[in-house]
Amino acid sequence: MEFVCKKCNKTYCTESGLWKHNKAYHSNNKHVVNKEDKTYACAYCDKKFDYYQSRWRHEQKCKIKNQKSLVIKVKELVAEITALKAEKNM
Repeated sequence: MEFVCKKCNKTYCTESGLWKHNKAYHSNNKHVVNKEDKTYACAYCDKKFDYYQSRWRHEQKCKIKNQKSLVIKVKELVAEITALKAEKNM
């Protein structure tokens, strides 16, 4: 069975294929989306991504994020060492 677009006579073997075609090419509620409004920025650096998933994947290994977390860990360790030295001197 073939599914034919009534507007441009393009044929599809599935109804969902025709539905996707109509939605993409013949939809009445099309509007232009400003690409800047649809970007996802990394919380740690200045990189921007078109997809949420891409940003998430980047943030998992973002170098600036890792640098900040290392600095925080070092500060925590220094605080622990200082506390231990203070206890030892008492």
